[in-house]
Amino acid sequence: MDTRRQPAGRTQLTARGAVLGLFVACFVAILLANWTGWTALADLAFVAAGGAAARHSKRGALLAVAVSPPAIFLAASVCAESLTTSGNLATLTRILVTLGTSAPWLFLGTALVLVVALYRGTIR
Repeated sequence: MDTRRQPAGRTQLTARGAVLGLFVACFVAILLANWTGWTALADLAFVAAGGAAARHSKRGALLAVAVSPPAIFLAASVCAESLTTSGNLATLTRILVTLGTSAPWLFLGTALVLVVALYRGTIR
């Protein structure tokens, strides 16, 4: 058990807090991307929020933070597209298009989260 004190001003998120922060960032970014037409906003927000969640979470929360980013992006996409699109087929189509166009960024963001989590989990 590590009993060292954290430096003043350093925020440590629980697993729930990190996952919720990632969801909120992705949800808001997807909404903004839908309204502005700039789809890269959601992708960049996912990568940045994933890295921040892995960096600022507690050491015990790293496993939950490392495995959840793709599922969180899917949930945020479903919620955002449900709000901005009318009709079941149109909503499903927008969800699949969002996931398809964001796939390279999802891989990059997930890899970043895993690298940060592995680094933080092995270095004391």
